[in-house]
Amino acid sequence: MIGVRGIVIKAEKTMNIFLLGCEDTCYFMPIQYRGQFPNVKSKVTVYGNIKKQGGEKYIFQAREIKAQ
Repeated sequence: MIGVRGIVIKAEKTMNIFLLGCEDTCYFMPIQYRGQFPNVKSKVTVYGNIKKQGGEKYIFQAREIKAQ
């Protein structure tokens, strides 16, 4: 299991996905999570694993989220 730290940029609760980015939003990563979502603009550390989806797409499947 790995941890990724960043800021929640956007949440799509109906898809169980939120976007995690750096402070200047230069890069963002889709995070799939089946639990209570963190608030947009909150700083969090997300723990989980990277999983391959169809084709050449990947998504980070979170198991745990901790607020900073």
